[in-house]
Amino acid sequence: MSERLKRSMKTNPAAFADVIEQLAANTLGTEEADQDTMERHVRDELPVGKQKTLGYCVWILLAVHKSLRKKEFDQARLHVDMGFAVIEQFLLDSNWTSAWRMTQLSPPPFAAWSAGEGPLSTLQRELAHSRLVEPTWAAAIIARRRDEEILVKRRRAPGGGRKGLGKGDAKGAEKREE
Repeated sequence: MSERLKRSMKTNPAAFADVIEQLAANTLGTEEADQDTMERHVRDELPVGKQKTLGYCVWILLAVHKSLRKKEFDQARLHVDMGFAVIEQFLLDSNWTSAWRMTQLSPPPFAAWSAGEGPLSTLQRELAHSRLVEPTWAAAIIARRRDEEILVKRRRAPGGGRKGLGKGDAKGAEKREE
């Protein structure tokens, strides 16, 4: 199921982006997504809190999104590349203030995000997955992770996952491995 989801996202990314933007509009209580939906969602609904690094990265993603919506592809590319540069600058001097100035973007709304910290614990209690993904998408990923966890546990079990092999099969497998 997750492979099918991956293929669908690759062949029709705009449809998936449209769904995500519509889900963001729904969280805002509006009927249709528009140019400002994601900015309003990020500003008002995303519980970033006081997490500076996350906030700056989210704000860069939002700048990229806005440029792409306006079909300003070179500007979007600049935001991505500048994002890499400011992250590296932050890693060098552990100071977001000086690194952020390089972007020429407005500062992220940390005051609004900090005021909304309470809703994070509420969202964590009430939601199993992001409000910006369809339940079927989340289910596909969760099912895949569950399958992977079962297989990994089976490999770690005594016998290395060969429990299902018949008595003679294990010997034949060992000979083939040599």
